[in-house]
Amino acid sequence: MEDKFELELYTRLTCPDCEDAKKYLNSNRIHYADQDVSKNLSLEEDLKEIPGNRIVAMFDFYKKDYSAKKAGQIFYWF
Repeated sequence: MEDKFELELYTRLTCPDCEDAKKYLNSNRIHYADQDVSKNLSLEEDLKEIPGNRIVAMFDFYKKDYSAKKAGQIFYWF
């Protein structure tokens, strides 16, 4: 069975690093879900939980387990 990996990019509308990250991912045809914190304020809690701060751009790379939950998160921010 093929592994299913997901990539989420947490961004803000006024973040130049976020724009650079999106350009890089798009130019390399890397599929990702854009989690725009400025449009969905509930994502602030995710930012506090995953890396422990509210810094963006933040990548959340994980494998979904059989119950569709996130497993083995890896994160990075600029």
